[in-house]
Amino acid sequence: MSVNSDINKLLKAYKKRHIYLDHAATTPVDPAVKKAADPYFTEEFGNPSAFYEIGL
Repeated sequence: MSVNSDINKLLKAYKKRHIYLDHAATTPVDPAVKKAADPYFTEEFGNPSAFYEIGL
């Protein structure tokens, strides 16, 4: 299925009302990327702006 046909289906379903398709700030994360990044959110984190050793 192409992007154009998907958009046409949305336009038909919503009777050509405005449809917001931009989700730059909420783009779903690929599961492999999430798995690779998880340790940096839970175990290996730090404050990159810290001037002291414990923040690093």
